[in-house]
Amino acid sequence: GGLARRAWLIDQLKSNFPETTQLLLDSGNFSDNPSPAGDVKTRGLVEGMGKLGYQAANVGLRDLNVGYDGFMERVKGATFPLVSTNVIRKDTGEPVFQPYTILDVETAAGRKLKVGVLGAVRYNPVFLKAGPDGSNLVIARPETMIAQYLPEVREKSDIVILLGALHREDAKSIAAKVPGIDIILGAYGGAFSVRDESVGDTWIYYTGNQGKRIGETRLFFNGEGEMDRKQR
Repeated sequence: GGLARRAWLIDQLKSNFPETTQLLLDSGNFSDNPSPAGDVKTRGLVEGMGKLGYQAANVGLRDLNVGYDGFMERVKGATFPLVSTNVIRKDTGEPVFQPYTILDVETAAGRKLKVGVLGAVRYNPVFLKAGPDGSNLVIARPETMIAQYLPEVREKSDIVILLGALHREDAKSIAAKVPGIDIILGAYGGAFSVRDESVGDTWIYYTGNQGKRIGETRLFFNGEGEMDRKQR
């Protein structure tokens, strides 16, 4: 954990695997405690993530502990998109943040890939926070909102990743109910993966808490830029 250790690891990967493209993502719940000190720490973390080259982050429930306005103040100046597919306005049912983002990734061999990134938090029917313009924020069922946006993300992307701040069993349920997601990267309750796990064509990986563990899985693509599900 910690920005210094992350920076060291990223530098080691660049040094040892110079031809490997890096894509840095955060599954959410990156904010510190709801306090003045927590505000400072979160702003520093977001600034540091930007300098390290993070390209997208999911918005978790912990991030919204300070409310929408407080969270937006904490992440002011973020250089990467904040996505959430199922944190919505109660009045309109529309996502409050970007429901997804499409990232352009170029490999060392010059192959250009488009990576679609969605974000989801665990369903919580009693969650209610003040939102923008006098609205309220609520949590929709993730599978419902993902199913709504996945077709357009799939059409625009070579690979689709869901960042999940939700229980591993929820991730399995989403993969079963909403086919078409290539990878779910989750973090919740300290769970972490020790082996490849999949539901249908969706691979699921959990990273534990606070960046204390690292893992490796290798993805292979065919000549048309499609992920080869037979090679891992």
